[in-house]
Amino acid sequence: MTLTDVRLSDSAVYKFRFITNQKGGRYTAEPGVTVSVTALSVQVIKAPSYPRSHRVEMKCHSSCDLPGRRETFTSPSVYPPKVPSVSVSPSAEIVEGRSVTLTCSSDSNPAATYTWYKDNEAPLRQPAVFVFKSIRRSDSGQYYCEAENDLGRRRSEYLHFDVKYPPKVPSVSVSPSAEIVEGSSVNLTCSSDSNPAANYTWYKENEDSIKTSGQIFTITDIRPEHSGNYSCEAQNTIGRENSTLQLVVVAESGISTAAGVTAAGLLLLLMLLCVYVWVRKMRANKEPPEPEENPDNREQRRNRGQSEEQENLQYTTVRFSSAHMDPIYCNIRAAQPHTHEEEQEVTEYSVVRLNSDRTSPGSS
Repeated sequence: MTLTDVRLSDSAVYKFRFITNQKGGRYTAEPGVTVSVTALSVQVIKAPSYPRSHRVEMKCHSSCDLPGRRETFTSPSVYPPKVPSVSVSPSAEIVEGRSVTLTCSSDSNPAATYTWYKDNEAPLRQPAVFVFKSIRRSDSGQYYCEAENDLGRRRSEYLHFDVKYPPKVPSVSVSPSAEIVEGSSVNLTCSSDSNPAANYTWYKENEDSIKTSGQIFTITDIRPEHSGNYSCEAQNTIGRENSTLQLVVVAESGISTAAGVTAAGLLLLLMLLCVYVWVRKMRANKEPPEPEENPDNREQRRNRGQSEEQENLQYTTVRFSSAHMDPIYCNIRAAQPHTHEEEQEVTEYSVVRLNSDRTSPGSS
């Protein structure tokens, strides 16, 4: 057997076998012949100033002895990497949590080494195949790879991919956030982080039909029958989530009545407070503070006791002359309650003066 135009792929172990027409008549020569095909190779030796000088030293090398007769052998070419090509698998939509593989390849000799970069940041990894076991939304961005051998380096084009993910639990809000009054207008708002952007649908509890679609649900001229639980569902091609809020509408008449009751209660409280202050003031006027215990105070209490015994007495002075008497005038006025200090001032007197024809001094 003659091998011509031998290639590296012809390297193998070759065995001779013959087969007879007898049962079990099959024979194979052992251990066979090993053929190892090699080629001239060019070894590239970097110059000390590479790559700035772009000077390299190359050496032709073979692992086998050349035959005795002179023949011409050509080594494979050596060259720097060509522009790398990049691909992503799966090539369809990239969903969060799934496995994603990036591949970089370049034609070069000697073989190139590879480095991956994201958005011009620091190098990520150096294998030609870059695997995300469970890709995250934060992994979205632009990637490129760089191929390098002893003769140079080349950069690939950017590979942009966007990681998709389902909506998060929506946040729902109502505006205005204060008490919702009958007849007013209300906006219900729903929002959720998702990629791609979510579509929103509003439902009301115990109702099968959709109330409306869209991120904002507006209710104009709201009525008490609009009260209840409203559910917002956020949905995209990856998944869906929903949230619920409670809406309470207060009737306008109910607000007026409540306001009236509140005002009446405040008025009654104010009146009670005024009565309480007036009673305390009257008690304070009737009950003077007790003086300190000393001889002078005891004397004052004795005098006060005597004065209190005379408190309601009225004094009347009547003088008669020796002759006939004619009433001149009479001044009588009911006494008023008073304190000890005002005792002499508030005591009332009645004076009756009777004069005769003759002259005599008057008394009162």
